[in-house]
Amino acid sequence: MTVVLAVDQGTSGTKAIVVDDDGAPLALAEAELRPRYGDGGVVEQDPAALLDSVLDTGRRAVAAAGRPVDVVALANQGETVLAWDRTTGAPLTPAIVWQDRRAAVECERLADHAELIAARTGLVLDPYFSAPKMAWLRRNLTAEGVVTTVDT
Repeated sequence: MTVVLAVDQGTSGTKAIVVDDDGAPLALAEAELRPRYGDGGVVEQDPAALLDSVLDTGRRAVAAAGRPVDVVALANQGETVLAWDRTTGAPLTPAIVWQDRRAAVECERLADHAELIAARTGLVLDPYFSAPKMAWLRRNLTAEGVVTTVDT
């Protein structure tokens, strides 16, 4: 029998569920998260709190299921970004949440190229997406470390 741990790391919380071959739930664990909202479209999260919520809910669900896990699946905030130290793994910035609108300035800067960007990427030029957030983060928060989405 294959046992799966599925973790859904979202903006306001993290859920972990352990299921068997038939998809029957064996255990569930949840943790609440509280993003920080600020003026100018700011929406940030503490990267340590995100990671802790994934590890904590996953561990609690596996312990409650009482079975070894064969597979782990992760769903997350795909457009949320941060900078982190490649050597230590320590976060260098808050996590800039997918809802954050500060990267609108980057989109405005590229507005003349919106058609080309859409043709090459299939995406409209919008601060929702990770690339404008990454550019904004580099220009405004840090030039250090590596910038990725939070699943990394």
